[in-house]
Amino acid sequence: MRLLVTILFFYISLFSIWGITIPSSIQRLINGKDTKLQVKLLDSLAVEYRTKDFILATALSKLGLSIAKQNNFHSSTVKTYLTLSRTYRSKAHYDTALAYIDSARTLAFANNLHDKYGVIFDFEGLVYMRMGDYTKATEKFYASVKYSEQEKDSVKLRDAFDHLGSVNFYRHDFKSAIKFYKKALGYTSVSKNVFAYTSTLDNIGLGFTNLNIYDSALFYQKLAVTVFEKLKDSTLLAESYGNIGATYFHLEKFNEAERFFMKAFTIHHILRSDYGIQLANLNLGK
Repeated sequence: MRLLVTILFFYISLFSIWGITIPSSIQRLINGKDTKLQVKLLDSLAVEYRTKDFILATALSKLGLSIAKQNNFHSSTVKTYLTLSRTYRSKAHYDTALAYIDSARTLAFANNLHDKYGVIFDFEGLVYMRMGDYTKATEKFYASVKYSEQEKDSVKLRDAFDHLGSVNFYRHDFKSAIKFYKKALGYTSVSKNVFAYTSTLDNIGLGFTNLNIYDSALFYQKLAVTVFEKLKDSTLLAESYGNIGATYFHLEKFNEAERFFMKAFTIHHILRSDYGIQLANLNLGK
């Protein structure tokens, strides 16, 4: 049985917590602000630092959590619990991530924060998916769909269906993966979230590639590339070029495959991505 995390907040001053001194630049940003704004800023900064400095990111979240709880900001408290869960999930600390989700769910249900139910179950599903427990992950994503439909929340519905697509992809059930990715696409606005839209297009393409339905794969992959080229997002563009090259390879259209593998190689070389260069060379060697 999973134990709920008990979080003890103790600090001498607002900007020193668990022996970690908050950088002066952040102190200046927070000082004198309304408490609700302080919590919001700390949460945003924790998200920003999640991939840069795990210790600072968790300290910022816990400081924000302390302020939110002291002022009975229930919605902000739930949001910060989920931010902490995501931070710990990124470091594969899954038990801690699940414990924070439990705390978020308990508080949300106790205070009838209906708009939070969908995202809570979606976050829980993501942890189980990372753990490789696809049965539990699927159960949680379906719960997210249920509550998000009740709230008519298209953003959370998009996320839940996209994640159901990913679960089925990992299970190698590519037909189901494509079905859910297409559902996600129906809730995705290219003008509001172009990266989510193109990512889903690319995932649908990969699903068709794995089903050996290469014409359909190329259709979706080329749609994604068209958007990536306009955005000039080099990393995603290189990945998409590689995917298209792989599809042409399966079609035995080797000249076209080589052309797209070379495009991917060129970008990876500019970005100095060792992994990308190795992958492109491997594909060109084939």
